[in-house]
Amino acid sequence: MGATTAYEMWSALKSYHERGSLTNKIYVFRKLCSLQLAEGGNMADHLMNVAELVHCLIALGEGLQVHWIVVIILSSLPNSYDALITALESRPVKELKQGYVKGKLLDEWKRKCDGGGGTMRGIR
Repeated sequence: MGATTAYEMWSALKSYHERGSLTNKIYVFRKLCSLQLAEGGNMADHLMNVAELVHCLIALGEGLQVHWIVVIILSSLPNSYDALITALESRPVKELKQGYVKGKLLDEWKRKCDGGGGTMRGIR
């Protein structure tokens, strides 16, 4: 390999395993865009899956603007979240940061779970 430092070795391994080829980028992006939260599904797990795929894209050299991440998240939700999505859409764009939207979605999911509309595995 020819690497003499830990950084050089890491860089070589990273470039080998995380090749930023167009094929890899398309695969991850399609996977991200096809994510769908099932009715009554675990919102925390769903948001974690979105975050992991976004991080994969970043590792492949393709970051997404925050508003596109928010669009993908909101587009992946079942119809039972339509009222919340409409409320979020009425907010000023500058307020629709990823953390804000995730917080509102988790609050709504917890509310639904408390009312018997979902499962909160791993959440206390």
